[in-house]
Amino acid sequence: MTDPTAQARLDLEDAIRRIETALVPVSETVVLRPEDALGRVLAEPIAAPLTLPPFPASAMDGYAYAHDRIDPSQPLRVVGTAAAGHPYTGALEPQTCLRMLTGASVPDSADTVVIQENVVRQNDQVQIRSLPERGANIRAVGQEVVAGQQLLPAGTRLNAFHLGLLASVGLTELTVRRCIRVQLVSTGDELVPAGSKLEPGQIFDSNRALLTALLSREDVTIERSVHLRDDADATAQALNAAGHSDLLITSGGVSVGDSDYIGRALAERGSLNFWRLNLKPGKPVAFGRIGDCWMLGLPGNPVSTAITALLLVLPALRRLSGEPAQPLLRVAATLTHPIRHNPGRTEFQRGVLEQRSSDSGARELIVTPTGDQSSNRLSTFSAANCLIEIDKSAGDLDAGTRVHTLPLGGLLG
Repeated sequence: MTDPTAQARLDLEDAIRRIETALVPVSETVVLRPEDALGRVLAEPIAAPLTLPPFPASAMDGYAYAHDRIDPSQPLRVVGTAAAGHPYTGALEPQTCLRMLTGASVPDSADTVVIQENVVRQNDQVQIRSLPERGANIRAVGQEVVAGQQLLPAGTRLNAFHLGLLASVGLTELTVRRCIRVQLVSTGDELVPAGSKLEPGQIFDSNRALLTALLSREDVTIERSVHLRDDADATAQALNAAGHSDLLITSGGVSVGDSDYIGRALAERGSLNFWRLNLKPGKPVAFGRIGDCWMLGLPGNPVSTAITALLLVLPALRRLSGEPAQPLLRVAATLTHPIRHNPGRTEFQRGVLEQRSSDSGARELIVTPTGDQSSNRLSTFSAANCLIEIDKSAGDLDAGTRVHTLPLGGLLG
């Protein structure tokens, strides 16, 4: 039996690499309509089935003509109008032009569009005031994409802009990886569900609500969500019940207390990859495998649960979904208030990142911690929009120190 307490502590980046190395994307796929695929991950690359634009199109409202067949010092005669979806079918003669609306097909007999602001029109006569270069204001065939060109690689998590692009080439089916199957387990005799009467020593179970909300942004199916009392047999049964889920996420029970059974149960019944991190908050984190299911055991303090979920669970889910690994997004900012820190563990405090003008008028990013950073103070996330990263080797930080911040928007994806 592996003793989890004998494991060395890992730095965060090493833990992330271990997770990304161990996990393999799920192989099963499903075919969805684009309107049902928001947030899903492409299982195969997508090539453009057609060329866009498929015809030369006017980029502006104006007048089209053949550059070498006019005398710009003389008025041009307007012979018709082309609008989007309503092309002009005739041919332009010398010293004639065609009224063009944005998006309209430019006829073969024209090669330039002068914008309407640079002409003077009287009845069917147009005088050019500023002559553009040949080819001006025309979107060439294939300017957007050429048929056969890769639009999106496999591993792309589809957002609204991707779906708009795919709609523009007429795609009606997309092959994506299936949803990741997850089980959630919170532990602790003190926890009761919201709506219950709190007895002495009890608190409401916030961790599963937090994790459920975080996972709602991912392509995840929560197959089971339960609370366990602090009991060795119940913990073992819960781990064995993970079955063929892809990931079991637990909160609580991974430290070294008398009632902490998660780490021990994983070491006894499965394989333990790592158990402790050089991280504050969030030192006890168990990662391993039990049967066919991967497991991440998170600490039970709500802030520790939140931070380890952001830094480890979400990257794990994205790896299982087939997304390429991405480094953590770090943004430099200046501290507005001092931070006390003892060297030894990398610490992440909650903060507010904002922009201000300096005395010289330049814009700079500043960050302010959100009060008491105790690991039970989930309320410190309420106003936060970033995590403040404090290196494990650093001591106390003075106001004015440059620090790295991790915007929550970047972590949430």
